[in-house]
Amino acid sequence: MKIIKNDKAFVLTGGPGMGKTSVVDHLKSMRYKTVKEYGRDIIQQQLALGGRKLPWKDSAGFALEMYRQARKDFESTASNKHLHTL
Repeated sequence: MKIIKNDKAFVLTGGPGMGKTSVVDHLKSMRYKTVKEYGRDIIQQQLALGGRKLPWKDSAGFALEMYRQARKDFESTASNKHLHTL
């Protein structure tokens, strides 16, 4: 697991089962502003729709969907300088 910090945000990365969700849930319980990791949601949505934007079918399309969500998250939190964003 790796944590990269700047003045406004932390990026928490790591492989499956490393405890990222547990860390984020704990920080959220401490009233920190967090953003969700949307990979699973995008996969479930694409499977339900019969879509192709899946990491094993269309990695570029999947990456674009992840980017779009990350940008929405950034825009919704970056404007408030008083938030602790994870």
